[in-house]
Amino acid sequence: MKSELPVGWVYAKASDVCVSIPNGSTPKAHLMATRGDVPFVKVYNLTFDGSLDFTRDPTFVSRETHETLLRRSRAMPGDVLMNIVGPPLGKVSVLPDTFPEWNFNQAIVAFRARSEAIDNRYLANFLSHEAEAWASKFSKATVGQHNVAVSDCRSLEVPLPPINEQRRIVAKLDALLARSRHAKQALASIPALIERFRQSVLAAAFRGDLTRDWREQNPEVEPVSTLLAREARSTKRRVSRQAIAQARAAGAKFDDLPSTWELTSVARVAELQPGYAFKSSWFSAQGIRLLRGTNIVPGATRWEDTVHLSEERRREFSEYELRAGDLVIAMDRPFVSAGLKIARLTSKDVPSLLLQRVGRFRLGNAIYEDFLLAYLNSDHFKSHIRDQATGTQLPHISGNDIESAPLPLPPLAEQEQISRRIGAAMAALERMSHEVTSATSRIAVLESTILQHAFRGELVPQEPSDEPASALLQRIRAERDKPGDNEPRPRSKRRRDAKVA
Repeated sequence: MKSELPVGWVYAKASDVCVSIPNGSTPKAHLMATRGDVPFVKVYNLTFDGSLDFTRDPTFVSRETHETLLRRSRAMPGDVLMNIVGPPLGKVSVLPDTFPEWNFNQAIVAFRARSEAIDNRYLANFLSHEAEAWASKFSKATVGQHNVAVSDCRSLEVPLPPINEQRRIVAKLDALLARSRHAKQALASIPALIERFRQSVLAAAFRGDLTRDWREQNPEVEPVSTLLAREARSTKRRVSRQAIAQARAAGAKFDDLPSTWELTSVARVAELQPGYAFKSSWFSAQGIRLLRGTNIVPGATRWEDTVHLSEERRREFSEYELRAGDLVIAMDRPFVSAGLKIARLTSKDVPSLLLQRVGRFRLGNAIYEDFLLAYLNSDHFKSHIRDQATGTQLPHISGNDIESAPLPLPPLAEQEQISRRIGAAMAALERMSHEVTSATSRIAVLESTILQHAFRGELVPQEPSDEPASALLQRIRAERDKPGDNEPRPRSKRRRDAKVA
């Protein structure tokens, strides 16, 4: 619903205040290169702060491609580019003058402003504000890709103040939004610092540094080698010598461990149970859920896309039935952008069965579950898995790849102490992470409120001496509708009447 505008303002269609609003084109891959004549903008080059980041994976096309195949999507410095495919929507950038001409792909639309009607930075700020509404609408109505039609961009109603007031609004927005953007940049750098600190805590834990004081206070603790020897005598499980040898070779970096520790392999303290290869023809709409790799994300599970096995067949596979507390790992595509796909199951994840290409750790008596989970999330283990993963289209790891990971193992009592200290540090980092998320959300709300005031005419005072936008718009429409010199002019009625007479 349109809001009431101040005196001198008017609503105008984007097509009325822009010379052109084309969407982009995407040439075949062989026509794009890392060097060339004309820069080619992709969505990842657009930003949320109005600037263009062409330092990220820059792509170019040849002059010939620019002027023939991609002639429809030629762009100039000052054009306002906005992504129309998301999520996320709302990336809006003004093209700088670092190149005399640009081109852009099909997921982007370009607004070339009529400079006498609308300030391009005023337009860019309005598009950022409007994209929030589009994103909100799509998030409620659509799952998956969000697409804004080019026709919707052209018919977009822009609240248009006098041109001088637009410039005053832009200056005010620059001053106000600069502070919030600095704050956002500072907040955006914190998650990486948190992750670095998280890994530094884990690295200290698996060097023995985190519990140096505890060892000094508890010198009589039994070395873990004694525990491992007892474990080996009491269990019938045979540990692969190859896995142990690989672990010791890969674990050369774990030098100078405390004397009560031992460098061993995951296989020495835990067994990985692979899931069962249930036939897809057995899948049913109802029954017990099957835990697949797609159901595991770093640190959690998700069950939006679920397959089931009938309750009748469930009884045949009781050894694959999962329990709350089980540690599971995805063995196909084990890494996503957020990290390694490892999770500890909760009561919400059961009942369920272990499916093929997902592994469950079965722990012996020589390791604490919390200690193993901390190790599985450390850079030591992730680095080992990256080195072992095979396949490019579908990277995967085997049970032996996982079990052969080198493991610096302290005595049980120290494992418990390490787990407690890691837990306290991770809880503090988690609270900090929530604070960052909360602060980022508050800044987004503040920016949205500032933009709402700007486009309701409440950010700067109106000047009676400014020419009303309606008069300006009327001139533009009259100029646009005026026939060109080469167009036929209508015949005069007076001359036609005289001829009849």
